[in-house]
Amino acid sequence: MDFKNVNDLENFFIEQDIFAMEALKLEGDITEVLLVGENRFEKMLQFIKRNEIKTVLYQSYIVNEEDYFISNDMIEDLMDEDTIEFLKENGYMENLWSVISQHNKQVKKHLGLLDSYIIEVINEGVLYRVGTTNFGIDTPEVVIEDFLSNYESDMEEHQNELRHHNFKERMNLRREQERKTKEALENLITENIDQLKSLPNKPSRIEYMTRIAEEKGISVYKKDITMSLDILLSKK
Repeated sequence: MDFKNVNDLENFFIEQDIFAMEALKLEGDITEVLLVGENRFEKMLQFIKRNEIKTVLYQSYIVNEEDYFISNDMIEDLMDEDTIEFLKENGYMENLWSVISQHNKQVKKHLGLLDSYIIEVINEGVLYRVGTTNFGIDTPEVVIEDFLSNYESDMEEHQNELRHHNFKERMNLRREQERKTKEALENLITENIDQLKSLPNKPSRIEYMTRIAEEKGISVYKKDITMSLDILLSKK
């Protein structure tokens, strides 16, 4: 079989009474056609068994605890620390546990049943994908994503506050480091004040203190050394 276009595909399946459907062509690395609409699963399986299409991939999704159930210890894997902290600070954790509880009840009710399936038919270099859902039970990732979408704007504001807080922390740390460096430099100058006074001129004093500071592991700019020398030497 070689379908020339999407209309040929639609007409073919309608004539076979397998789908009352429509098809949508998607762009990608491989030509892909998504089939949507009411499908007749048993007739599709019979059709596949007759080997009238070259390659068929069938994937079923059975409701099981491993793939669908959300346990308490999964939360840290599904959300980052900042998000969890946001939910706790704003009293939203109770809402989350409620959503998870309802989801888990639905999972237990449908354990072992076929939740959905996808059939992929590859023919003449074209991929035709058919999918349907019986119960529409979401995976843990989707449950959490849907829940968090309710607080998207609040979370964005929270993230901005965190960034601002982190920026302030970095600035405070930088100022503290600068203060400690300045203090260490001034102490070093005081310790070497006699030697500095014996040097003939300002450039030689700057070079001397630059070398001493490097030996002591003090990272400082020459302009800061110059400023500290001017202040301290004027007092001595």
